[in-house]
Amino acid sequence: MSVRVRFSAARPGVAYVGERSSEGNGLVADILSKPMPPLHKEDNFRMDAHTAASIGDVSVIQALLANKKCDPNAKNVSEWAPLLYAAYLGHANVCAALIEAGAKIDDCNRRGQTALMMAASCGNLQVVRLLLEQGASVNRADMKDRQALHYASSCSQNVVAEALLQEGADPNAPDADGVTPLMEACASGHELTTLSLLEYGGDPFLKNNSGEDCQAVAGDETKIQQILAEHVQRRAVATYSSEPTRTSRAPRTLEELLEEMNLSRLVDKFKAENIDLNLFFDLTEKDFEEMGIAYGPKKRMLTVIDRYRKSGQISCEPLEVEVMPPPTYAAAEDGAQKEMVVSMRYIRQMNDIAKQLAMEALEVARRSNNGDA
Repeated sequence: MSVRVRFSAARPGVAYVGERSSEGNGLVADILSKPMPPLHKEDNFRMDAHTAASIGDVSVIQALLANKKCDPNAKNVSEWAPLLYAAYLGHANVCAALIEAGAKIDDCNRRGQTALMMAASCGNLQVVRLLLEQGASVNRADMKDRQALHYASSCSQNVVAEALLQEGADPNAPDADGVTPLMEACASGHELTTLSLLEYGGDPFLKNNSGEDCQAVAGDETKIQQILAEHVQRRAVATYSSEPTRTSRAPRTLEELLEEMNLSRLVDKFKAENIDLNLFFDLTEKDFEEMGIAYGPKKRMLTVIDRYRKSGQISCEPLEVEVMPPPTYAAAEDGAQKEMVVSMRYIRQMNDIAKQLAMEALEVARRSNNGDA
């Protein structure tokens, strides 16, 4: 059996009211005889501007401003001004009243966060547009170098991100960790925001301070990975399609032709033989040998001559490699086989060039040993 131990002989702290007081009055009279709590004027408890801004009570804000009983830029212990609360919670009418009364639009709290950043993080498009119209800076950064677009991107606020991008926000602006708004969207798996940032010039190849690009931070976000891959593909195709076609003027003299072939050292030799551009295309391999032309230059010039005889075009390109446009996701089934053919053709051409250079080097060495000029 348990024993209760008490350390005082006094009765427990419970107020007992007798049925009648000493004067013989009843219970009600005894209660009314107790002192009443003090009364305070209602004015002593009127709502402050920060609270009114938080709940969106524009009438209180207007009254406080009209009576000059509040400073629109006054900050509380967290260094939040009323405008920050109103923007964060999406009260556009309160924001408008505070701005009209002189609230600093780019003022920030102790973290460097502005009203635009707060509105962007919560997707308050009406407030964002109001702040932008009133001159809020889209490039203002907080203490971690994060801009309003970082806030919108990390919180999947695509419509707000679009509005910021239209006002010149930079999708490639890095924060203190090298993270761009595009990386924020990719890491969070926000597809629409990622598409918008890419459309406005977001670079998926930039890397953060950890060496990670958008593909790396996207991780297992399959749709984001596909969006990035398709964007890179489209950009590669656009770059390929926009490359200007080579339309260089054909050589008009033998000197110009030899210069384009990097054989200007042979100009004097052809002049000594009275050979001009027209006679040049009638030369044969035996003619070059009689002139003492080395194997490499001879082979190169014979290729140009042969090409001219077949097509009528004077072309001195040292190597013709077929430039293939980047593959698309709708590539044919034989794409791999075609790619192999192109690769083998390229390898053969490179081997031919290597052989030509080797033979030319050997010829130069031989002539040097023989004391030829």
